[in-house]
Amino acid sequence: MTKRIGFVTCKDLSPYFPSKENPLFTHDDQVAVDYLEQRDFEITPIIWGTPIEEIAQQNFSALIIRSPWDYMDSESNRTGFLKWLEELHPFKVFNNISLMLWNMDKRYLLDLKEQGISIVDTTFIHRDENLDLLKTFQDKGPFVVKPAISAAAKDTFRVLNPEQAEDLKTSFDDLRKGRDFLLQPYIKEITVEGEWSLIFLNGEYTHSVLKMPKEGGWFVQDERGGTVHCLEAPDEVRERAINTFEKIKKAYIDSHFFMKGKEKTLDHQPLYARVDIIKTSSGPKVGEVEMVEPELFFLYREKGTFSPHKEALEKFYQGVKLRT
Repeated sequence: MTKRIGFVTCKDLSPYFPSKENPLFTHDDQVAVDYLEQRDFEITPIIWGTPIEEIAQQNFSALIIRSPWDYMDSESNRTGFLKWLEELHPFKVFNNISLMLWNMDKRYLLDLKEQGISIVDTTFIHRDENLDLLKTFQDKGPFVVKPAISAAAKDTFRVLNPEQAEDLKTSFDDLRKGRDFLLQPYIKEITVEGEWSLIFLNGEYTHSVLKMPKEGGWFVQDERGGTVHCLEAPDEVRERAINTFEKIKKAYIDSHFFMKGKEKTLDHQPLYARVDIIKTSSGPKVGEVEMVEPELFFLYREKGTFSPHKEALEKFYQGVKLRT
């Protein structure tokens, strides 16, 4: 019997390389859609925010959050997406809704640190807490500030000198209203070493890519000029990523920063996860663990051409099959 799966997306994927076959899927997710449909699944795009009653009428076996990427475009989108996610509790959703809500607030990095994971040094700045950019630079040197809830480097800034601190003051003060932020040291190695993304599907590591910023830049996202290189991560990076993935469940269950007082359980390992790591002079540092809507790089460049990563797609299929 064919099972129906909803891939959660957004109205406009034009900034993110949409599929030519269906613009509501990314070119990367189209590969996953094709693979699943060849194996007796029916995949339908669901625009986030679709009324719950309308979703219920479609008799989905599960919903998979994939590319709702415009939720970070405005405060109303952010709050709307969070509210909509919580309304999906009557359905089977992957990843686990409570896990995703925990993962969307970057304070989870501090939970991972408590499990012994080497993260990029992170300080949480509450929305009501004063943050003087110039004084911070004078005390700490070059640094990065980013919202606790964000994606695709939206509203993320680096401060390399006192002049930048002064120039950012007014716009940054406006951005901070009603939002928590994180403060991290600027990792200069990213301009040379880039950032490794290691993919986990159905509980297992499958493959990796190296993302490099454009010359003179520091953002590694391809929509911001970065480039993606399909390479196998070095042993020390792979070991750090696997160790991090293995600590996710305990970090989530033990978390005291988020979901306090709510039940936190995981019946399965996450269907998908991506661990982003930067090589530094003091060893590999975890920058992010993404379990809400990460690109999973199902399209993989080997021998000069892009083609579906069959091992990763099979792991993803097995995970969907197991969970539905």
